[in-house]
Amino acid sequence: MKKVLDIVLKGEYYDAINRGEKTVEYRLANEYWERRLLIAEPHTHLRIRRGYTQVSKEYAIDKIELETLQHEFFSEDEILVFAIYLAETS
Repeated sequence: MKKVLDIVLKGEYYDAINRGEKTVEYRLANEYWERRLLIAEPHTHLRIRRGYTQVSKEYAIDKIELETLQHEFFSEDEILVFAIYLAETS
C-alpha cells in the first residue's frame, strides 16, 4: 500500500531534485523525524513541494539511512541526519 510523506523544500533544493542533480533528501536526526520516518508505518513515497506553492512532485523512497553530514543549513560540525534516498515515480 502506498503511503506518502509530504515535505516542503526551499526552491533551490526542489529544483535540484527535479533536475536529477540531488537524489537524497536530508532531515535532522531528532525525535520528530524519527517518529515520522522510522516509528510510524513506513512511508513508501515522498511528495516534495516547492516552498508553500502548489508545485509538487512525488518520488518513491528507495531507503532511509542514518548518516553523518556537514552542511551549513544544519551546523558547522558534522551531525547525524536521516538520508532519504529517492527514485523518480512515473
